[in-house]
Amino acid sequence: MNDIIKVSLEVGKGIMVHADGKPSVIVAYGAAAAVATIGAAVTYAIYTGGKSAVKQLCE
Repeated sequence: MNDIIKVSLEVGKGIMVHADGKPSVIVAYGAAAAVATIGAAVTYAIYTGGKSAVKQLCE
């Protein structure tokens, strides 16, 4: 679970680095970072779950 959180926060942090300027631009980058963070968390969770399932099937 910690890996999922770390990966998703890194994705969001990478987007927020570019947020500067007008408040509307910062809000837009924040929204994009939130969507990317959630997407990365879900995708990484599916990946790790699938990896565990394949490992159990191969035993």
